Amino acid sequence: MHSNLGMCFFISKKFDNINKGNFGIVVGKMLEKLLVELAKQIDCIYTLSSNNPNWITKVDSNGFYVETEKSREKFENGGLDQPWEYISFDFIRTGWNEFIELRTANSNDFLKTKEKSSFLMAFFHQLPFVTKTVKENAVAIQLKELKMSKFTNINLHPNKKGDMNPIP
Repeated sequence: MHSNLGMCFFISKKFDNINKGNFGIVVGKMLEKLLVELAKQIDCIYTLSSNNPNWITKVDSNGFYVETEKSREKFENGGLDQPWEYISFDFIRTGWNEFIELRTANSNDFLKTKEKSSFLMAFFHQLPFVTKTVKENAVAIQLKELKMSKFTNINLHPNKKGDMNPIP
């Protein structure tokens, strides 16, 4: 349950802004850890509009390797040196910042990460607080609104690790 409360706080902040101060660093690291774990658990993500597969073949501490049908075909035909493209977590953070700035975004809204906007939208859509919608007649993703009023009756206390847990 404590992860939902954390989500409520950090999904409304830009990564660049939350990295100021100890709490911001912890929250930024929480989101990065969440994205790393998400990438580790997913073998294939399908783009939201064309349903094209993106296979996550390997995850390391700085990013992950993604293969598509097109990249595999180009590799087999000699057009690429490897069948994968490396996507760094810095790139993911940049895309995340573009997304949460608007809260609802289609592929045209990803300016700095345009070349991988379909993948980013599909990847972010895997998160439980991101939904698929339509914006300007195009497939888009949207942050679910989490209202603090839903959590007003929850008493929290830190456990030995410093995490916030509901009081039983």
